[in-house]
Amino acid sequence: MTSILFFIVAISLLVGVHEWGHFIVAKRVGVKVLRFSIGFGPKLFSRSSSETEFCVCLIPLGGYVRMLDEKTDEVSKNEVERAFNQQSLGARTAVVLAGPTMNFIFAIIAYFFMMLIGFDTPKAVVGDVGAGSMADIAGLKKGHEITAVNGVSAITWEDVMRRTLNSAMTQESVIWQVRSNYDVTKLITLHIPLTLIDQIAGSDFLSVLGIDPFINSLEPLIHKVFVDGAAARSGLQSGDLVMFVDGESVNSWEQWVRLIQSSYDRTLEVDVLRAGAIKRVLLAPDKVGRDGLVIGRIGATTLIPDGFERVPSVLVRPGVFHSAAAALDKTWSMSVLTLKFIKKMITGGLSTKNLSGPISIAKYAGQSADLGISRYLEFLALISVSLGVLNLLPIPMLDGGHLLNYLLEFVTGRPVPEALEAIGLRVGFVILMGLMGTALYNDLAGLI
Repeated sequence: MTSILFFIVAISLLVGVHEWGHFIVAKRVGVKVLRFSIGFGPKLFSRSSSETEFCVCLIPLGGYVRMLDEKTDEVSKNEVERAFNQQSLGARTAVVLAGPTMNFIFAIIAYFFMMLIGFDTPKAVVGDVGAGSMADIAGLKKGHEITAVNGVSAITWEDVMRRTLNSAMTQESVIWQVRSNYDVTKLITLHIPLTLIDQIAGSDFLSVLGIDPFINSLEPLIHKVFVDGAAARSGLQSGDLVMFVDGESVNSWEQWVRLIQSSYDRTLEVDVLRAGAIKRVLLAPDKVGRDGLVIGRIGATTLIPDGFERVPSVLVRPGVFHSAAAALDKTWSMSVLTLKFIKKMITGGLSTKNLSGPISIAKYAGQSADLGISRYLEFLALISVSLGVLNLLPIPMLDGGHLLNYLLEFVTGRPVPEALEAIGLRVGFVILMGLMGTALYNDLAGLI
């Protein structure tokens, strides 16, 4: 329900921003606006001004601004000059272009406030590297910290992913600058084929390259043992360092916890280091329920040192001027990356499984909202960029389709014939239904 709520808020806001762009410019050039609608279908709310009806409809998956137009309305003589079709080519172009433009402006603003508020994000520190993986072949090692991609600063996994994909989409070699544990800087060259980029849709960026993010581990040292718990009954004591469980070495507290949770139905032979000597105890974890699952629990904790960071992270808060520059950079790079993905899908270089539908977007809306206002602003900016780019595609029914007609009108000196325009709208409808169907199929397939 949280995901659905934040999805509706996001789509309504971004559609409203887009349509407000059309609305405000249409009013500015003198066009009469009959209706401003967020959503489609039955009306949930409606209010009328002197000449415009503002309404919110049941299906929050789009919106529209209906303008007075002789093609669809009976226009009185005294209002002809306010009809959209009677406006100059420049005025019509400005009205249509205003919607996507507002999406890009909104993205810049959202990114700006995201940066200004600040957010914690994982640093690009390499953890385990899969043997034989692309990262392994390139020479990446555990503990390497990435500092730049193709000469541009990138210290977080988000920046590394964005800049790497931007380069890889044009099949360029991607050069990571990394710093080793000994503060030695070196260059790592990655050659990422499009086939691997395509896998990202079904997996994630780092796993495709064979990388796990670096995670700090706590040693399996028992700090406190609770009375009447399985640990106390077995004889485990504060200060015991867990060495082996059933003959297998234990290297971290996280590994120890996983073993306990999965062993609620058996007795474990646990070897601990106590006062310089190995001591073996028999441990039978208690069986408990948590979040609908059955797990093992022994009643013991470890000590978490002050300042311990499980995942090395950095607080990103660059200040006003750097936030503005970063917002422009992120909006531009995400727009370019979106176009590259679309181009590769059209030419067959990438599969259509990269398309996400409303279910995936709702999931991301909920996840980003859970992480705080900064992450939700980032989500809004990303979706706003996508809406802006997609609406500029030269597909009939979209803003880009109208702009293509205006370009033809500019070249030929006369409007596109209505019959040809009607055919284009039918073709555009089929294309959009196909894209929406594919995106919805991808969503449903991801749930299976």
